[in-house]
Amino acid sequence: PRGVRLMAIGVADFLSGDIVPLPFFPDAVRRVVELLPFSAMVNVPLRIYSGDLWGEEMLRLVALQAFWIVALVAAGKFLEQIELKRVVVQGG
Repeated sequence: PRGVRLMAIGVADFLSGDIVPLPFFPDAVRRVVELLPFSAMVNVPLRIYSGDLWGEEMLRLVALQAFWIVALVAAGKFLEQIELKRVVVQGG
């Protein structure tokens, strides 16, 4: 499990722009990576803070962050409800 976790962290760091900033990616790759939830971890906040991102593009990316928050929380709650049906409590 440790190897899978390390790979997942490495991929998340790379796709979030933590290792190589997303504006340095080729345009086609950058557009796809910016749609993933990873870009909201480092890329968007850093670009807003540095003044590189503003106006309509900033609002679009912040709205995309809000979408990912809602989508991931909803998916987590849905999966939790499915798994809670399989829980067996022993004792008391």
